[in-house]
Amino acid sequence: MGGRCTTKIVAFILFTLLLLSIISSCGEFIGFAPLPDQTIKNIPRADFYLSENHLKDLAATVLENFDVPCIYEIDNTRSDAFIKVMGSFSRLYPKKSFILRLKDYGVRYAFEAAYDYFLTNRIALYGYSRAGLFSPSNQGVAFYINNQYIGCYTRITMYGEQDLANHYHGVKGELFKAFFNDIGNDVPLYYRTEKKFPKDNDFTTISTFISNAKYLNDREWNEWVRTHIDTKEVITYLVVHNFLAVEDTSIFNFYIYNYGKLLFLPWDNEISMKLFSAAPLEGNNLLTRRLLMNPDIRDGYNTMMRRLFLTDQSNIQPFLQPGNPDSTENIIDDLIAEVERISLEIDRAIYYEPTSYFTYQDFIDEKNNILTFLNTRSYQIPDPVLP
Repeated sequence: MGGRCTTKIVAFILFTLLLLSIISSCGEFIGFAPLPDQTIKNIPRADFYLSENHLKDLAATVLENFDVPCIYEIDNTRSDAFIKVMGSFSRLYPKKSFILRLKDYGVRYAFEAAYDYFLTNRIALYGYSRAGLFSPSNQGVAFYINNQYIGCYTRITMYGEQDLANHYHGVKGELFKAFFNDIGNDVPLYYRTEKKFPKDNDFTTISTFISNAKYLNDREWNEWVRTHIDTKEVITYLVVHNFLAVEDTSIFNFYIYNYGKLLFLPWDNEISMKLFSAAPLEGNNLLTRRLLMNPDIRDGYNTMMRRLFLTDQSNIQPFLQPGNPDSTENIIDDLIAEVERISLEIDRAIYYEPTSYFTYQDFIDEKNNILTFLNTRSYQIPDPVLP
C-alpha cells in the first residue's frame, strides 16, 4: 500500500515539474529582435497580428487545443485566420510551431520552427513530389508576430479534402492520420488514429485494412490488395520512403487516404537521411511489410527503386528508363539540386536565427549530412531490393 502511494506521489511530482516547464516556455515564441533586412531578400515575410488578449490565449494553446483569431499577411495579402500551437511532442520544444487556418477558405498551414532536421523534411517532401506522389507544398518564411521576428519557419500546406479529391479522380475520400499504437508490432489497433475527414466516427476502412493485413492468408490478401489498394501510389510512397531511410513511421507520422482505393501519404519525415540508418527496406510496420509481400507490389517496388535511385557502381551512368535509351528518371541529382536551392534561400535567415536552439552550424552540418547521404545511399541498396 505504502509503495503504491509513494509511486503515485513521485508520478504527481514529475507531472507537475513537466507542466511547469511547459508553462515556463510558453512565452519564448515572442519578443525577439526585428529581422535584419538583408535576411528576408530570399524568403517571404509572414506576419501574424493578434490583440494582447489573443496573444495570451495563443500561449495557452501549448496546453489546450483551441484556435485563436488573428490577421495573417503574406505577399501583400491579408486574411482573417485562426492560429494555435501545433504538435504532440514538438509543443514541448522551446521554439514553438503553429497551425494556421484561413477563415474564409478552410485552408490550413503548418508553420514549423527551425530545429534539428529542419532542412531534411523539406527535401523528403520534395522527393515524394518529384517521384509523382501527391505531397504537401512547402516554403521558407520569415515568421513575425506583431512585428516581432520569431525566426525562419517552414510553411507546409496541410492536406485538404478538396485538394485530395481534385487529385484523386474527383472523389472526396477519407483521410486518417495514423498515430502511436495503431500499427506497430503487428498489433491491429487503430483506436488512437485520428480521422481528419469526413468528420465522423466511422473507422471501418482502416480497421479492415489493418485486420486484413494481419489475418488474411496470402491468396486472400493478394486478391484484396488487387481490388482495394492503389498499387502505383503505394509503390511510389514505399520507394521514396525507404530510399530516404525514414525511421519514425512504424507507429505514426503518415496518413492513410481512401478514395475507393487505399494509399499512403507522407508527413513529418524529419527523421530520415541519416548516414548510418538501420531503417529496413522491407517495410517497417504491419501494413508496409505485408504489402511488400504482394508479388505485384514487390516487383513494382524493385523496378521503381532501380529507375529512380539506383546507379551503377562507377557512379557515372544512371540506369536508363526501359524503352528509351536517351533518357533517365534517376532523381538523385534533382534532390541534390533542391538541397542547394533551399539552402541558398534560407541561409541568411538561419544565420540570423534569434535563438541558440538551432544554430547556423547545425544547419550547415545537416546540409552536409544530407548531401553525403544522397551521394552514397544507392550503394547501400541491393538490386533487386527484395528478391
